[in-house]
Amino acid sequence: MNSITLVLGTARAERSSEAVTTALQNAFTAKGVTINFIDVKDHVKEAVTVPDWGTGGANEVPTQWQETVAASDSFVFVLPEYNHGYPGEWKLLIDSLGKKAYAGKKAYTVAVSAGSFAGVRLADHVLPVYVELMLQPMPNRLYIGSVKKAFGSSGEVIEETTQERIDAFVDTVVEESTL
Repeated sequence: MNSITLVLGTARAERSSEAVTTALQNAFTAKGVTINFIDVKDHVKEAVTVPDWGTGGANEVPTQWQETVAASDSFVFVLPEYNHGYPGEWKLLIDSLGKKAYAGKKAYTVAVSAGSFAGVRLADHVLPVYVELMLQPMPNRLYIGSVKKAFGSSGEVIEETTQERIDAFVDTVVEESTL
């Protein structure tokens, strides 16, 4: 089994994508898979002012993200769609390393949206970022729309079809991680 890192890609307060991330963690655990978990809010604290891009990180502990990327074979990025795009915090974090750090590693997108389009625009917008960083975009994507209807106030999955889609997504990521 290759190393899978799950990244919660927003630092906003009261972020609905946190419930989605927890559901994914639970699904991986139920399959007996240990994953690395990264919360972008623990890494990107302020605007990047480092003059040399790709030398260590976006105002983080100098090598923490770099070490995580080096140890990972696959990434599952949980990204809420903000104004038809991805969160700035995620972009700061992922841009903090150069292309060689990500080369050939698998990238899975979990698009989260408050609306019914389920983050489809975000999923299209992250593809050029993945390609530029030499990540391998995987066709298996998970779309979670109307997130407040799919998850309860305590973060639990309340729609059976949402849990089924999460489980199917995790099954595919696990299967592809053994290839």
